[in-house]
Amino acid sequence: MGLKYEEPAAENIALKKQILKKEFNWMQEKKKIHKEMDFLVSTVFTTRNDVNNLLKDFESKNVQQKQFDTRCMEMDKKLKEKEEGICSLKESLCLQQKETKKVKKQWK
Repeated sequence: MGLKYEEPAAENIALKKQILKKEFNWMQEKKKIHKEMDFLVSTVFTTRNDVNNLLKDFESKNVQQKQFDTRCMEMDKKLKEKEEGICSLKESLCLQQKETKKVKKQWK
């Protein structure tokens, strides 16, 4: 009669050992997955911060570029005004030189 109960008890012990081993393996796998998730979350946060920093840099550079473009346009406008002024002065000088030649001829 003792043998009849010993086999199920031995099977029960063997099954409990298998369950404990699987639970241990499952806990190890769970810890591994948690570590991987922590790493991925950390990587995502780092990447998000990097992207935000790049976006801020881009926006800053974009503002600087617009300011630079505005200054260039202003300088171009001033340069054209100066060139027009120079042309006007050259025309005036030519007219004065012609007048001077006429006056010199008349005095001779």
